[in-house]
Amino acid sequence: MHSVTLAARIGFWLSFAAITLLSLLPLQALIALLFLLPVQYAVQSTFSDKIEHFFAYMVLTAAGRIGYRDWPAPLTLAAALIAYGIAIEVIQSFIPERMMSGWDVFANTAGVLVGLGISWMILRRLPSRPTQQLSQSRN
Repeated sequence: MHSVTLAARIGFWLSFAAITLLSLLPLQALIALLFLLPVQYAVQSTFSDKIEHFFAYMVLTAAGRIGYRDWPAPLTLAAALIAYGIAIEVIQSFIPERMMSGWDVFANTAGVLVGLGISWMILRRLPSRPTQQLSQSRN
């Protein structure tokens, strides 16, 4: 397995776990966990949360696409991650101090689409997979 592929797979699963954890914890618990401080002393992010959503889903998509080139197909991956983002938002509506946001869904979806584009540009520059090279040399 190519080192870039392995790194992308690890990045995908770490991103997936982080997005899930950060999205589903109640806000008070999340702040305490992230900063290991009492809530009243926690540092707040200076970025819009929509930018954070965008970059999280962009990284998740690009890592998933690069790490798993042959499966799933790019549009299948995109649809699955968009559905995942929507599901997270719906679940948040049942968590104290959280709420569902259509703008979060929009930011997640934009991140997925940009992540597909970035992964396409990176994959064009990576060497072909060894199995593809073997089958081409046999023909």
